[in-house]
Amino acid sequence: MERYVLDSYAVFGYFLDEPCADTIASILELAKKNEIKIYMSWVNLGEVYYMIQRRYGRKEAIELVENIKAWPIELVEASNEQVTAAGDVKAKFPLALVDSYAAGLAIRVRGILLTSDKEFEPLENQLLKIHWLAKHR
Repeated sequence: MERYVLDSYAVFGYFLDEPCADTIASILELAKKNEIKIYMSWVNLGEVYYMIQRRYGRKEAIELVENIKAWPIELVEASNEQVTAAGDVKAKFPLALVDSYAAGLAIRVRGILLTSDKEFEPLENQLLKIHWLAKHR
């Protein structure tokens, strides 16, 4: 079964109706049908939460998190294994720490990272597969 890992932009793009919204909607539909599996780190969801709160307010950020929790995805806690995987990536590549959690999770579950963040380019084909999402308008 194919596995995907959402980074923060994938979620932002979906909720802000960016060009990648249709791609994310299609992937969510496949997950609902149990044709694929989707993962996201709670650390990356925390990034989504604070950015939505800054832009739209705390109430909207809480609602967004509750909405995402209802998605057909597995939210992965920052366990010892997850922290170590993120730390291994961060030690080798100049990524933001939050991005290293998404990369570490993708590596650990052998999933395809959904992102548009060019910061991940050095990892592509070395450590993980990336499905590049359309950028902001």
